[in-house]
Amino acid sequence: MAVSQYALVTVEEAQTYLGITASGEALTRLEMLIDGVSAALDDEYQTYFVKRAWTEVHAGGIGHRRGFGRRVHLHRAPIEAVVSVVDGEGTEVDADDYLVLGDLGILEHHTRWPLPVYRWSVTVSGGWFEDTAGVAADVKLEALSRVAARYQDPEGREAESVKVGDLQISYGGSAAGGTSALGAPGGRPRLSRYWREGV
Repeated sequence: MAVSQYALVTVEEAQTYLGITASGEALTRLEMLIDGVSAALDDEYQTYFVKRAWTEVHAGGIGHRRGFGRRVHLHRAPIEAVVSVVDGEGTEVDADDYLVLGDLGILEHHTRWPLPVYRWSVTVSGGWFEDTAGVAADVKLEALSRVAARYQDPEGREAESVKVGDLQISYGGSAAGGTSALGAPGGRPRLSRYWREGV
């Protein structure tokens, strides 16, 4: 297999970071970890770091929690363009009827979103970086550190160490469940410039 086109790091970058040359099952495992970590970071930050198109389903009629009259809040941002907004019968909302607040991931109707048949299917495109090569260094570092942690300790335990005199021993600790986006000091996201407050 190979990593997804939306991976945040390449296999070569991960191998360099780990100081290994993987092959066979180890390479397959490394590729799976890269894709898993990339998807997890997208989910945690409610974004797509590598640009793409995607479709979300919203109920955005009058008074509904998601649309609530004028606004539909998309699950991910930023967005660059809206491809279409159609309901369950294929009725499309004209692009001139709403504003696109791309950085916030919000579609704001000039009056009120009409009540859809079933749901609105909102297809948009957006993200931060054109491709894996263009991913910023801070995002790559976060992805690499998570890949390394899982590669070196598949059970996801935190490393612990004991030092006695000049001797220091590191070993696996209790199950940690992986690294959270809110793991930085003060509870702030490590990649805070990509974080959407209040969403």
